[in-house]
Parts: sequence; structure tokens; C-alpha cells
Amino acid sequence: MKPSIGLVFGTVLALLMTVHAAHAGDATVCKLHARDMLTALDAGRFIDATEHFDAAMRQRVTPDQLRDLWASLSAAYGTPDPAAAVEIQHQGNYINAIVPMATGSGVALQVTCRADDAIAGFHIVPLAAAP
Repeated sequence: MKPSIGLVFGTVLALLMTVHAAHAGDATVCKLHARDMLTALDAGRFIDATEHFDAAMRQRVTPDQLRDLWASLSAAYGTPDPAAAVEIQHQGNYINAIVPMATGSGVALQVTCRADDAIAGFHIVPLAAAP
């Protein structure tokens, strides 16, 4: 007996969704990692802020560089609003957690997580232009 087209299609669709979920990472984990990083930055715990960085980020950004960068960013844009909702956006195999900076700054910190949920990068983006 041949399986129905609907059953075959449903099975293939379920497999594709599972593969996509495995490659895209977990949005909730990315959001938590972004919040953890920002909490550590705000508290001046720059080593802790790198906890969820991937290996490449750890090589490119030292805790001392992170301290200087955070001082510059917070002076220019304020610190993230702890009450602001974190927006999640999927972009290929990456997840972006978009965290608005201080109210009225017009910018957000975009934290990018890989499929394994490690932080692969972060940068300031205009709120309206976040992908």
C-alpha cells in the first residue's frame, strides 16, 4: 500500500521544520543571552559579559575592549531600557535579539546568535532599520 501524498508531504514538512529549528537556534535562548550580556555590561562585569560569546568573538573582543566600547556606546546612546521588549528576528541561520537603547535614542543593540545559541556579534542599529 502506497502512503498518501498528504502523509508524505506532511512528513517532509515536519522534517524540514525540525532541520530549520535545529539550524536557526532558539529565539528564547538568544533573548536570554542578550539580556545576560547587557546586565553584565551595565554592572561593569565585562568578563561575565563574554560568557555566551562564540570562540571568534572571544578572540576579537577582549573584556578590556568591551569595557571601552560599552563606555562609548552608553555615553552616546544611554543604556538599554530594562523594561523594553526584546524583538526577535530570524535571518538565515541566525537569530537577532533587538534591544532598544535608552528611550528617545532611536537606536537598538542588535545581538546576533548562531544556531548553537552562542553570540556571534552585536552592533548598534537604527530602530527603524533593524532587519
